[in-house]
Amino acid sequence: MIAYVPDLDHYRKTIGLNIDYENEFPGAICFKEDEVLKAISQLDSYDYEKLSDFQKKYIVHDDGKDTKRIVELVHELMK
Repeated sequence: MIAYVPDLDHYRKTIGLNIDYENEFPGAICFKEDEVLKAISQLDSYDYEKLSDFQKKYIVHDDGKDTKRIVELVHELMK
């Protein structure tokens, strides 16, 4: 997971956040496009334990078919 959030401070100050990005988000937090590219090139140093903790807290309804549903939704929206 990589978060591209150039407007993170804006959301933090206005509507608020439901995720503590700095302490809980398991991947890179990027504010600029070049940071995203750097994060992609460093995926081999990913913290899978932190990812597991994040998934247990925020992704509680995982049935293994999320990607299939997203692809089906995109296809439906493109009709």
